[in-house]
Amino acid sequence: MLAPLLYYTPPQRAIYRPDALDAADFARLQRQPHLQTRADWRSSRALKQLLPQPRPPFSLAHRKGHAVLFWGAPCVGVDLEFLQPRDFAALLPWFADDAEQRWFMSQTDKQLAFYRLWTFKEALLKALGADFASLQSLTAATAAPPGLRWQRYTWLLDEHWLVSAVLAAPQALPTPQVIGAASVITLPSF
Repeated sequence: MLAPLLYYTPPQRAIYRPDALDAADFARLQRQPHLQTRADWRSSRALKQLLPQPRPPFSLAHRKGHAVLFWGAPCVGVDLEFLQPRDFAALLPWFADDAEQRWFMSQTDKQLAFYRLWTFKEALLKALGADFASLQSLTAATAAPPGLRWQRYTWLLDEHWLVSAVLAAPQALPTPQVIGAASVITLPSF
């Protein structure tokens, strides 16, 4: 059984080929030609072009020109965030329930705790195709789709990029392989 894959690229390593865009991205680019000037677009589309055909279920995330793509299970979600200082305590009530806020307050590294929780919830949101308004109600106890079970992962890539991924499959899958990062540190997932 093949392990799920997480591809990562910083903007300077993305090999973007506009001639290899899929029909939906090509149509979107025709409507919004300025997208091609955005590093996020080029990086995420470069990764999307690595997928086998026919395209399996996948999830994309991008920020500041960096992008990740996750695939290899019937249901997948991924999120990527740059580690930076913020008013974490002020942001938490907006998306975290009471138990998650208590967990956050018990953590010594508030920056890592915040981003572990935020990226987990965003990945779960994407995997379920949920509406952003439901972010607070998505928790570690959220049920997987019928017949599937969750697996969760968190990595620190190239020292500054926190990535969380969730997958749901009928049986446990091997740990995802991470491709493209110079350094990968596996962290406890939320």
